[in-house]
Amino acid sequence: MRKFLVILGLLLGILSLAQEKPMIVVYQMEMVELSEETVLKLGLKEGNFEKDTVEEKIFGVVYDPKLMELLLKMPLTTLKIDLGKSSRKEKKVSKPWIATVPGKEASLLVGRERLSTTAGIRNSSGIKISVMPLNIEKDGSILTKVSLTDLSGSSLLKTQVQVPLNEFVPVSIVSVENKQNTLGWTGGVEKEKRYFAFFIKASLVKELWI
Repeated sequence: MRKFLVILGLLLGILSLAQEKPMIVVYQMEMVELSEETVLKLGLKEGNFEKDTVEEKIFGVVYDPKLMELLLKMPLTTLKIDLGKSSRKEKKVSKPWIATVPGKEASLLVGRERLSTTAGIRNSSGIKISVMPLNIEKDGSILTKVSLTDLSGSSLLKTQVQVPLNEFVPVSIVSVENKQNTLGWTGGVEKEKRYFAFFIKASLVKELWI
């Protein structure tokens, strides 16, 4: 009888540990380049988001609740269809994902690296995205702390987002300014600004299989 009670106690202890194991939060993100039509519709070119920097690329974050409401009314599928009308050849959609547990911050870098064939120098540019689940609500949505920083460590955005399960919501708009030296006799600099909508959704899993 005593042996049976010991085994039963061990089993209950194992079950208790299994129940205490935190759920894993998997965040899926999408960085979608906005079409010229969408940029004009959102009025992004009316604002001034310039920064004084010597970097070849300038990153900025446009965060406005009204803009986020407008993005919510524009389905992600519609934004992707708009992308197909662009004449650019670069990839327009990035779909990174990251997993963590409540109370633990996790980060990833969204960017690219270019190699100058003439100078042999690698130029890196990008944005570090950090997420930390703060609380899992009764409806399954996850209150999440979201931070964006550039490669130098400068903060671009710190906010909290109620991330629903399996449904994308907009977090912010990221602006990227390209600066390229022209080869003409003026020796000027050609600028081009591109805008990316940053969306995020979440899912809860007990175990992570890779």
